Amino acid sequence: MSKFWSTGSSSSSSSSSLYFSSDDEDDDDNSSTNSTKSLISTAVDDPDLAWEQLGEQQSFLPPPTIISTSNEIKRECEPKAHTRIACISDTHGAHRSFFVPPCDILIHGGDFTNTGEPCVVEDMSDYFGDLLSRNSHVSQKQQKQQQPRVKHGIVCIAGNHELTFQPDHYEKVHDTFHPPKRGGRLDDQKARGALTNCTYLQDGSCQIEDTNIYGSPWTPEYHCWAFNLPRTDLGRVWDNIPDDTDVLITHGPPLGRGDPHSRGIKSSARLGCVDLLQQVQQRIQPRLHVFGHVHSGYGVTFDGTTLFVNASAVSNDFAPRNPCIVVDLPKDGISPAVVVYPVCELSEEEILDWFRRNEYHQVLFYLEDTLPRLRGDDVVKTKDVPFMDLVDRLRMHRDRDGREELCRALLHLRADSYG
Repeated sequence: MSKFWSTGSSSSSSSSSLYFSSDDEDDDDNSSTNSTKSLISTAVDDPDLAWEQLGEQQSFLPPPTIISTSNEIKRECEPKAHTRIACISDTHGAHRSFFVPPCDILIHGGDFTNTGEPCVVEDMSDYFGDLLSRNSHVSQKQQKQQQPRVKHGIVCIAGNHELTFQPDHYEKVHDTFHPPKRGGRLDDQKARGALTNCTYLQDGSCQIEDTNIYGSPWTPEYHCWAFNLPRTDLGRVWDNIPDDTDVLITHGPPLGRGDPHSRGIKSSARLGCVDLLQQVQQRIQPRLHVFGHVHSGYGVTFDGTTLFVNASAVSNDFAPRNPCIVVDLPKDGISPAVVVYPVCELSEEEILDWFRRNEYHQVLFYLEDTLPRLRGDDVVKTKDVPFMDLVDRLRMHRDRDGREELCRALLHLRADSYG
């Protein structure tokens, strides 16, 4: 079992206004990084007002994409010229409900527990170990023919729910989250020590496959969760991010990128960090920025330079619904990150056989009873998980357990459909 921890400083400063500037005054419609110089005369702790002034400067371009099948990769470049990265975040203890496609690097963007429970950390570490190993339940001959799901490494950061990973803060709030009548204080030292089989970054960097990765857990202050700072104090935290970062991992999103409000937090329509957006677009310019935190913001956006990935795995009601987002990062250090979508080419009989082999028996009953029979491209859509469409087609509305099994099966088959 292996573990690497990288931690750094988390100093803070105060800021009340924000510059978005560029040394290049030429217009460039293909990149938000070439915005005309402007002074945003607003407090950084008002994301809605900041977005009113910044939103029109932002470019939202179609992200580069490729299609990956179980048989071949349809693109011009050789696969070895890319590092394949699977992105996931906000699993909240349900990590075994998700399926990781074959990849070089797995990134977890934090909130892997509900409140920092050591038992959840231990199980997730075992789960990481399984992803890095060949299947131990098959013969030695089969193991030699198999590749681990994750070839080169797993990188993980904490989120605001990892209370036990910020011991000085947990000392102040443990009675709020874990009062004696609910079992009492958790062993925060045990929780931190239980995280293995990954590189844990807390305001620190690592390099995997010549890819420079930086991770930070901080988010704007809300309630009394972990790794929270006032919005006006976050700028200095982001100052610590190196300029040569290829992949940036933060738990929270930057302003306007995968950060829509959907429920109950003040009246804000935007929840992202203004200073983080500024530093990402004006200084750091990573090719890939992975985050989570805002479950309703799941998905990708692209500004011409950075691919922004909100990899939140659960929905707003904490149900496991969203698959890993898969990205290919070219090794040339220049070309943009590319979103990889799966295609399932299984025939009608092969689909039935896949559900049978993987013991999704409740769903299999409906599949066998549905005519015309479903094929792979009915079950795995390129960009979406066709959950409700299949519930309708399979007439599973009254079978709650069957619907839950269907959701799990769709996530599983989608992961298996990548090359």
